[in-house]
Amino acid sequence: MKALICDAHGDPGKLRVGETETPVPGPGEVLIAVEATAVSFVDMLMVADKHQVHHPVPFIPGMEVAGTVVSTGPDVTHLPEGTRVGALLKDGGHAQFALAKAYETFPIPDEVSAAGAASVVLCGLTAELALTEHARLSAGERLLVGGASGAVGQCAVQLGRAMGARVQAAVSDRSRSDAVLAGGADEVLVYEDLAGMERSERPRCDVVIDPVGGPFGELAIDMMDWSGRYVIVGFAGGKAPPIKGAHLLIKNRSVHGMVLGHYRWNRPDLLAASARRLFSAVAEGQLAIPHDITKDLASIPEAIDGIRNRSLAHRVVVTP
Repeated sequence: MKALICDAHGDPGKLRVGETETPVPGPGEVLIAVEATAVSFVDMLMVADKHQVHHPVPFIPGMEVAGTVVSTGPDVTHLPEGTRVGALLKDGGHAQFALAKAYETFPIPDEVSAAGAASVVLCGLTAELALTEHARLSAGERLLVGGASGAVGQCAVQLGRAMGARVQAAVSDRSRSDAVLAGGADEVLVYEDLAGMERSERPRCDVVIDPVGGPFGELAIDMMDWSGRYVIVGFAGGKAPPIKGAHLLIKNRSVHGMVLGHYRWNRPDLLAASARRLFSAVAEGQLAIPHDITKDLASIPEAIDGIRNRSLAHRVVVTP
């Protein structure tokens, strides 16, 4: 099969398309004929060897795919051959075939395209679980989303709107405003503007979904109202914000850490339920992440570089 191969960590420009053996599913695994695979921020981290999980070389990047099950391990009975699925992977997605754990593989409705499913597997599950299992977002609440023009941020904005929240979308510069407003945000807040406001001028919120951290995280924690919930899903801004326990106590606030790996390894039942809600939202038109489609695996290094230098306007989905 054809695959994008990383022979050495570092420069994504050194990734190459090559031939490698098609994997064979073992117990608890399925083999997927990949119809779409998305390029993500995590791909950039794993190629640079900066991901929290080390990926020994050589390896195939790619953590989210959609396609059709073509074979299964001997103990897998709920995903027969021919089932259309989306799947999370440790790696190996940027290829014509990908091996996935059965408990990280989810049927997708007929109304959802492979590209549409692949574009939301990783970022969508992260946002959906953050909003439902951690933030316990309710209709009418004020939701502040950091990094709102990024993949997780866009999913949180759109899913939050579908759940009936009033969505405040925070972005790094005003040029990103139109995209988040089109996704359903009620208000756009620019980090620099927030930092320049007096504390009393900043809008209040009930829930924060924060994939950014850094200075934005410090502001966001302070913007929470009584019983506010702050959910950390990443530190794309480079560092974790300081959290003062006394402020949590006085305002009855709470802070939640949320990593998708917990659900993948410890609560696959909740992960599967989240996937059903996620793909239903896509099927019903409540979630649609803008993406550019290419058929060439060789275009992925350029996309990873675009993620690194923040020049990509949309997610890139490859149909190998």
